[in-house]
Amino acid sequence: TVFSKYEGRIVAVEVDAGDSVVAGQVLVRLDDAGAGFSLRGAEISGRAAALALDARTIESAQARLSFARSERLAGRDAMSAQSLEEARTAVDKAENAVLQARQDAEKAELEIDKARERVEALMVRAPISGIVTRLDAHVGDTVLSREDSVREDESLLTITDMASLVIDADVAEANIALMRPGLSGEAILDGFP
Repeated sequence: TVFSKYEGRIVAVEVDAGDSVVAGQVLVRLDDAGAGFSLRGAEISGRAAALALDARTIESAQARLSFARSERLAGRDAMSAQSLEEARTAVDKAENAVLQARQDAEKAELEIDKARERVEALMVRAPISGIVTRLDAHVGDTVLSREDSVREDESLLTITDMASLVIDADVAEANIALMRPGLSGEAILDGFP
């Protein structure tokens, strides 16, 4: 039974009942403008975080160069100990700013990944190979997220693995004595003549 991971409006149903599908095949396409906007926003935030990291890295390099000059000057008694300590503090602050900017960039990348996953999940794919045995998805329908759909019993479709069917047959009590292992029988399925 296939559900949508996220809520959205169905814009395309790529299969019909009775179609063979392979694992990973796109079955249903959903549209969620918010997911696209979230991805674009996350990508913009990611670029901004990368630029901020570059700026902090440059500031850190400048602070280290300034500290190296200050050390040389202090070694010749041309700079006070306080000024040298201020230059060392500036290096520490700049390095901390680089670490913070790196964390911000990593967080932005995570947000991009989350937004991209949501956009990708709008293409509902077959979890297994088999045959579509029930199709409840129709273009224009709004579907609930998987969690809500399970609660409401509103799946998109059902795929059956025809390679591993099990038939549950009722046997009349009077015929139980005739049953034995290896006995052959015939099953006729209305859906698959």
